[in-house]
Amino acid sequence: MENKTKSSPSLVEKIIGAENINHSSVIDVAKAGLPFRAIITLEKALKVSRREISQALQIELSSMNRRESSGKLRAEESDRVLRLANIFDQATELMEGNGDSAAQWMVTPREILDGEKPLMHSKTETGAKEVEDLINRIRYGVFS
Repeated sequence: MENKTKSSPSLVEKIIGAENINHSSVIDVAKAGLPFRAIITLEKALKVSRREISQALQIELSSMNRRESSGKLRAEESDRVLRLANIFDQATELMEGNGDSAAQWMVTPREILDGEKPLMHSKTETGAKEVEDLINRIRYGVFS
């Protein structure tokens, strides 16, 4: 078990509403569909607008408005929310627990990502893996 420098729950834990979650419970929650408030939690953590989060999650604003009215996200939308929250958590660890710095890092264009912001590069599973790889290369001092 690793020592964390902060005791507050991760963004994934905040979104799910439970601490010390395991991979199975995350999958179950995603399949069942997150409550819409997960979007609001993600917006606040990343300090981005509804339009930006809509683009990053690939959910049309009109669909997002319908989800807000119904109060629940679809499974595939929930999966994308959790994917982005997980990347934010990794960026926060990289920034030694500073969520503000992690949010800034996520919205700053990166040359290594072809000038794209990590937030937007994470729209797809492949892009998200590239962002995670970048975070790990920075963390471990592997420059390319």
